[in-house]
Amino acid sequence: MAPPRKEKPNHYIVTVNDVELGDDKFKADDILRRMVEHRRWQLGERGAGRSSIKPGDQLVFYLAGKHRYCFAGVAEVGSAPDEIPEDSPIRFDGRPLPFMDLEFELADVTLWDTPVAVRPLLPKLSFVEERLIPYWGLYFRQATRRITKKDFAAILNAKGR
Repeated sequence: MAPPRKEKPNHYIVTVNDVELGDDKFKADDILRRMVEHRRWQLGERGAGRSSIKPGDQLVFYLAGKHRYCFAGVAEVGSAPDEIPEDSPIRFDGRPLPFMDLEFELADVTLWDTPVAVRPLLPKLSFVEERLIPYWGLYFRQATRRITKKDFAAILNAKGR
């Protein structure tokens, strides 16, 4: 009998942006570091593609917001997404982010010392239509965007990996 086929991984861009909770402001860089430090990732209740994320999928982190617009690292999905446990270590001023409801483990995480600017890559990314490059930010508004293996490779190649 043949061994079971291993499903091919999907590839995703996961976007991190600044968050304001009342008077509290959390920078995207800090949110990314905190999640990576605990080797966990959280998803919002309306995140596109969240139902298809599975262990083995590949992620690239995108930092959004003024003076950022860059890819900051990569990771592999280490577990299936599940409800955020009450004892999740990912807290911001003692509380979880209110719009997040799923969490999964991260494996093989690498944050890059020098992020990769997104703008030079736009013509190489298949999901960005050439005629809409001036409005490229619209393509990164989703917290989770499934991309092709070729797009994922283009981002890694820009980093020199």
